[in-house]
Amino acid sequence: MFSSFYALPFKKSRKFIRSIPLSCLTPIALMIYGILRFIFRESIDPGYAYAGLFQREFKDMGEGFIKRVLITFCLCALVLTACSAQQVIKTPTIIRITEVELLDINRNDATVRVGALFHNPNAVGYTLENITFSTFIDGQPLGTSSMQGALNVNANEDFEVWFDTKLLLDSLPMLLLSVFSRPAVDVEVKGQATLVTDIKKFTFSFNPKSKVEVKND
Repeated sequence: MFSSFYALPFKKSRKFIRSIPLSCLTPIALMIYGILRFIFRESIDPGYAYAGLFQREFKDMGEGFIKRVLITFCLCALVLTACSAQQVIKTPTIIRITEVELLDINRNDATVRVGALFHNPNAVGYTLENITFSTFIDGQPLGTSSMQGALNVNANEDFEVWFDTKLLLDSLPMLLLSVFSRPAVDVEVKGQATLVTDIKKFTFSFNPKSKVEVKND
């Protein structure tokens, strides 16, 4: 029990280190070299250090040495954050389209609702903004629409998004309306969204598609 408790932080540390891009390893190594020279103010030579450099410095650990250690820690944190942010934050994973439904039919227009299930693989939550999308039923385009407001997503959780498209009945072929009398249809959504976290913000594309049963309430 105790061994698994203490092993958990080390597993997380290994996972974080693996997420650092290879292109950052050289800058990080050079910075560590420079930081060690800054702390000890000596030329870093393995034989010389082994002979007593660290012993001599730690015998006189004064206020100046403590300040240099704190500066070193801050610099390392900044480098690791800057280099690994792009790798750590991942876009949502598409699981499946859950349902399609034709609703709110009146004399002038109708609304087609498509539900899609996603998963947030990140250890942090984020917000999805500026969501725009196009819906296709059995290959027929329904048009382009957008989602009002923002969607808050929790860390390491599944979440469902509802894509509503309002269509004018005058411009909607009756053949397309007839597909909803079928037991199942091919549904596809193509869209873009802006993913916002505390450390970064970027736009990504999504394209869930699958054959789903038509929901008729």
